[in-house]
Amino acid sequence: MRSALYVLALLPVGLVACKGEETDTEPPEETQDTDPDIPDTFLGRTEKPSDVERKGEALRAGLVHVTVESDDSWTLGAYLAGGKLSGTGNFGIELPETAPSGDVGGLPGGRVGALYLPVVYDDTDKDDVFLDNDDDYVLGFAASRWLVYLETGADGEEPGWKVVDPESFELYRLTEQAAVRLHGLTADARLQGIYEGEGTGLGVVALDERAPGAGEGTWSPLDVPVNADNGQFDDTANARPPVEAFQFPEGGGPRYVRASLRLYSDVDESGSYAPDQDTLTGQGLCYQGQPLVLRYADTPRTVTLARDIARLNWTTGWRVVTGEYGSETEIPRADLQWARFGDDCALE
Repeated sequence: MRSALYVLALLPVGLVACKGEETDTEPPEETQDTDPDIPDTFLGRTEKPSDVERKGEALRAGLVHVTVESDDSWTLGAYLAGGKLSGTGNFGIELPETAPSGDVGGLPGGRVGALYLPVVYDDTDKDDVFLDNDDDYVLGFAASRWLVYLETGADGEEPGWKVVDPESFELYRLTEQAAVRLHGLTADARLQGIYEGEGTGLGVVALDERAPGAGEGTWSPLDVPVNADNGQFDDTANARPPVEAFQFPEGGGPRYVRASLRLYSDVDESGSYAPDQDTLTGQGLCYQGQPLVLRYADTPRTVTLARDIARLNWTTGWRVVTGEYGSETEIPRADLQWARFGDDCALE
C-alpha cells in the first residue's frame, strides 16, 4: 500500500488583509502528497502446530504466477518477488509497480490481469528465488488470500494490486493479511510413557506396520526399554527412514512411512529389539482406544505435493498418529508426555 502524508494548508489571511478589511479567500482543500519511494506490499503470516519447531536453512515467502486450470490444477509460472520471515512468522513482500506483461491474461469475470500464489519455502540453495520442483522445500501456501494485479477490472473495480479470494474472486485491499499454514516443517516425535501392564523385561519398538518384525536389518525409528522399576520409557524418532521403508500411495501423493508401536520381550536383555531373538507380545500402545502409529512424510519440493499434504492435514517429518492412511489424527507431543499404557491394545 502506498503511504500518504496529508497536509492541511491554511492561508494566513489575517496577515495579508488590512485591518477591518474583509476577504473572500478560502483555505485550500486537503491535499495528498504521495511518497513514490514506498512500494505496495503484500502482507502475510504463518501458522503451525504448537509443538513443531520452525526449522530450515533460510525460510522465505514468495509470490509465484499461477494459472488455475479447469480441472482445479495449478500451473506455476515465474517468480514475482519475495521476502524473509520474521521471528514471529510474519512477512511482507514488496511489489513492483505493475505485473510483468508476460503474466497478464484473462481472469474470472471478464477481468484482465495476473494472479499470484503466496508460498513459504526453505530456500536451501539460497538464491532468493522459489522454483517449483527444484532444490527448495515447499513448507506451505496461502489457501484463501492470494495476490492479483488488475489491468482491467469488472463492474468499476479499480486497477492495480489487490488481495483476492481465489475461490469467489472477491477482492480486498492490500492491508488484508494472508495466512499460510506450514505443513512442511520438520518434526521430531517424542514418546514419553509409563507401562502399567503385567509383563516384565519389556521394550517398546516401532515396526513397519506392513510386516512387523521384518524389514531391512533391525532398523527402527524408535526402540526403547521399559524401566523395570517404574515402567517408564522415553525415546525420540528423528532419523530419516531408509529408502526401502517408504510407501507410495496409489494415484500419487506424498511418500511416507508408517510404523506401529509394539511391546516386545527383551529375551536377550540387550536393551533393544533383535527380531531373531526377542519376541513380540502381540500388544501395542493405544491412545483413547486406537493403536498409536509413528508416521514419517517427506517435505515436498513441489506445490502439487504440498496441496496433497494440506488435503491430508499432515505435518511432515515424524508424527505420532492414530487412524488409517488418509484419515489420521496427529497427536500433540504434550498429550503423550508420561501417558499411561497397559495390556489393552492387541495388535495380532
